Amino acid sequence: MTHNKHLSKLFWPLHLFLVALLLAGRAPAYAAARPAPMEEPAAAPTEEALVSAQASTSFSIGSALVDAIPHQIVRTSADKAYAFAAKAQYSSEIRGYYTPSAGLPNSSAAFSAITPFSDTANIITLDTVYDGGNIIHVLWLNRSGELKDRPFDTSSNSFKSIITIATGLPTIAGDYIGSSGVSGVMEPGGKLHIAHWSQDGSSNKHITHRAYTYNSGANTLTLVEGPTQVDADPAHQPNHPAIALSPLDNSVTVAWVASPTTPREIMARTRSSAGVWGSVENISTVGTPWTSSNAGINIDQGPTLLIDSAGTRHLAYMGNFEASLDYGRIYYAAKSGASWTDQALSYFTHAPVVAINNSGTVHLLGHGHARNPSTCITVPDICYWAKNGDGSWPAPQLIANISSDTSFSVKWSVVGFNRPETIEFLFFGGAYTSPTLYYGRIDSTGPTPTPTNTRTPSNTPTRTNTPTQTFTPSNTPTPSNTATSTATHTATNTPTSTYTWTPTNTPTRTPTNTATHTSTASATRTPTNTPTRTFTPSNTPTATPTPSKLPAPTVNFPASGNTPPGTRPLFDWANVPAATSYTFQISTTPNFTSFVVNMNVSASAYTPTTDLPRNTLLYWRARANSPAGAGAWSRTRHFFSANPPSVPALLSPAQDAKVTGLTPTLDWSDSVPAATYYEIQISTNDAFTALLGRGRGGSVNQSTYTIQTALTPATPYFWRVRAVSTNGSATQFSQWSAVRSFHTP
Repeated sequence: MTHNKHLSKLFWPLHLFLVALLLAGRAPAYAAARPAPMEEPAAAPTEEALVSAQASTSFSIGSALVDAIPHQIVRTSADKAYAFAAKAQYSSEIRGYYTPSAGLPNSSAAFSAITPFSDTANIITLDTVYDGGNIIHVLWLNRSGELKDRPFDTSSNSFKSIITIATGLPTIAGDYIGSSGVSGVMEPGGKLHIAHWSQDGSSNKHITHRAYTYNSGANTLTLVEGPTQVDADPAHQPNHPAIALSPLDNSVTVAWVASPTTPREIMARTRSSAGVWGSVENISTVGTPWTSSNAGINIDQGPTLLIDSAGTRHLAYMGNFEASLDYGRIYYAAKSGASWTDQALSYFTHAPVVAINNSGTVHLLGHGHARNPSTCITVPDICYWAKNGDGSWPAPQLIANISSDTSFSVKWSVVGFNRPETIEFLFFGGAYTSPTLYYGRIDSTGPTPTPTNTRTPSNTPTRTNTPTQTFTPSNTPTPSNTATSTATHTATNTPTSTYTWTPTNTPTRTPTNTATHTSTASATRTPTNTPTRTFTPSNTPTATPTPSKLPAPTVNFPASGNTPPGTRPLFDWANVPAATSYTFQISTTPNFTSFVVNMNVSASAYTPTTDLPRNTLLYWRARANSPAGAGAWSRTRHFFSANPPSVPALLSPAQDAKVTGLTPTLDWSDSVPAATYYEIQISTNDAFTALLGRGRGGSVNQSTYTIQTALTPATPYFWRVRAVSTNGSATQFSQWSAVRSFHTP
């Protein structure tokens, strides 16, 4: 056992390593481990072929944190990039970085630091709003419940004085990274719209909208609209506001999370350009959003929101636990007419971020998750999805791997949306107390998109629409005579977007159709002096149906030459219409003279219930069956089975022990082969459906872990561990250990 117990700055938070409750899900990792020992005949290109991804770039630029809802990176009319963020969790320092030279940066050296400053309290959440000229409004909510703005002048690269916008707002005790409380956007003409977290005299939480004009010379904000309570029902206790402005008609939409509702909801409300607010809308008609009060308010959640040039609203949020599945399914919602459509994707991440380029291609950004099909399958993976023209979503594309948790912040605005052909974004890595800030971008280059052909996931949840609510706010404007600034908008050329096609991972069944035929009638005649007899005329034969042989299924994964991430990987192949079952085989020989697995299954996928032989070349295939007979075998695929570290054995606390403090140390045996790190899960139930949030579990590179945030007294807890090994781009996982429980004093 390793006894290096010093874990400060080494743990990764638990919720970001909930990469799977079960590895036997729809999302295995497959990383090429070595050259394939045999060649298969080349197949003609099909619609299932993948196309190249858009080019992407990323590199570190400093040390700071970003979050999903705010847009913390802007590109000015001088073609320079600016980024602003809080230094770290439990820090009051705000940092900035910019590119002194115009153009797209290609390395860390392209960025320079802006002189930082500190507020009077720690920064919970921060956003930036560009006016299209020389001013970037840096907005933040601190832990003293104060909403502030410190305008930054790009002509002198210096901050103006701090302006306090509101006080007495909600705050958060303990960990707070990922809790979002302010979102801003600039309207053409210089009106600054802000949506923020607020509370009334009874401590009921609300979402408030207010609008200002700004006088740069006097450095003053003049309230011209609001404050207006946007939400309608105090019982919803809303939070995580996201605001967006339509380039089409200057209408404003505010979205938020309604936490205590049953079921939980993502809600929105739109204000017309004339200042009239519509009804509250329920967006999450299909998904149930993830919410949590552990280590902050709804960490890992959006919603993220933008509006395109046609006035279509685009929103992304993260789903809650689904039966045996982990939480983190991506939901994408859009509104182009009278109502929202909510779509469950076949992919998982935490805090998905929506982005767009000027060709109208909607992107999603997020980190990896073990339930993703074939790429972006570990938390340190930095990935994006680009929506196809037919509305389907292909497999994620890997941008980078940073060996830690992350959140994203993308460039988007209506005023000053410069270089719209390039999606620029920020993300962070490392410990929350000393994070590394990264710049990234997705360039719009690549081949023409191919047609898509998707299968509908059968495990997609459905929900009944919730009636909308109508609420009439009371506005309390504060007049003032202050000059307003005029914003400009810079447009650039439109690039070609690239899409990739990948079928979804949950098949849809097609009922079997049975052929029918009509038998011929018999004729009767009576010859002279001959007994009567019956015969069937030879020119009317009875039809006998000849059943068609079922086609061979298309095998999806594992692909040839790859290594799955664990010893019980998911095998997946395409549905065959009219199939009633499938024969699935794994063998150690290419001619299948001996079997590791040989069985019939009802679905077009299978996960072994016992470990496959380790570090072994294996072959697999499948065929469809029906009452008419067996179909053709699929092509044979070969893969190298995984050799992950052994399953850890839990050592202490002993089963059902009462620990001596609220931050106990958990200890387990070293795995063989040696693990790169270990993942820990802690829950209040032994099914691990209620996992604790940030700071209460994590990942460590030794076989012990001290819980970082105090647990609840007199409470039973359950815990388990698994080992992880990494080798280049390949990551392998052991099975989870046995579950143990302990009690806090």
